[in-house]
Amino acid sequence: MKSRRDAAAALVLVMATSAAWAVPRVPDRSFECQVLAKTGVQGLVSVQADTLAEARRVAKGAVVVDMSTQTGPVLSIIECVERPEGTFSDAAFRDYVEQLDR
Repeated sequence: MKSRRDAAAALVLVMATSAAWAVPRVPDRSFECQVLAKTGVQGLVSVQADTLAEARRVAKGAVVVDMSTQTGPVLSIIECVERPEGTFSDAAFRDYVEQLDR
């Protein structure tokens, strides 16, 4: 009986260790979000997510280097697009993004 209990305990230990060392899955889709930083200046946040809604949620919690190179938390999301196909509706922001070394 003891050996069965020991085997079960070992199995639980192996499963717990495997879960602790597991590599999290990275979403396949890439998004870029035009955001308004707390600095009052717009910026770009790149996000990997499964859906557009998830990308917006992740971007909302980001810290961004805005267009004036200041760093600050994201205050609001203006627009998110899927990359590489998507383009921003704001032409001036689209030009800014195209000039970035990404």
